[in-house]
Amino acid sequence: SMVSTQSTGYRGSKKACKINKCNQDCGDPRSGMWGQFMALNTGMCMDPSASGSGANLQLNQCQASHKGDHVFQMDAQGYIRNKRTRYCVNVHGSRDPNCNTNVNMFTCQSYSSTDQRWQIEWSTFDDCAFRIRNKATNLCIDAPGNSDPSAGTNLIQCTCEDRKDSDHWFYFIPEEDRMCKYTQQNNKYLPGLVDHHPAYTTLISAQQACSRLGDLCA
Repeated sequence: SMVSTQSTGYRGSKKACKINKCNQDCGDPRSGMWGQFMALNTGMCMDPSASGSGANLQLNQCQASHKGDHVFQMDAQGYIRNKRTRYCVNVHGSRDPNCNTNVNMFTCQSYSSTDQRWQIEWSTFDDCAFRIRNKATNLCIDAPGNSDPSAGTNLIQCTCEDRKDSDHWFYFIPEEDRMCKYTQQNNKYLPGLVDHHPAYTTLISAQQACSRLGDLCA
């Protein structure tokens, strides 16, 4: 039988998440879904300072996704594209290896040496939190200072940090909920190769592994 159900939002074993999953769900930005990047420490969202190419990427008060330009999509290559401007998250300059270099929005670049490709690294203390490391510079998106709640703070890149109170940790809030379908065979649920587990003995375990992963969820 085919079971269609809404997932719980957990990526795996349950850990503390600051997001109330009854109201807002955390997701995986690699899913290809559109959504907002929200800073764990301040609850502020990534936001281009203007609509043009070269605009700084900032943290500002989160807006409803249909009202602002806070919505982004990460593709399989690691580009993070803004829904409204269509520009990509970029390191100012060319593969600048220095800490404190501004992160901005720029015309998306297709060449292999670009510094517009990013990778997601999940935290060990919160199933929803991750940092965003640049594949070219090996530095992470960061906010200056420490948990600065000021609106309009320009984001930078800096050496990636593991500590819980670092400004490097973000949540991804998808624009839409994802319905996950499971096929049941021999009393086991087969959601596809989610986290490389071929089958689950209970529906809840399948839901927890799925975690609204967008197209990554079978």
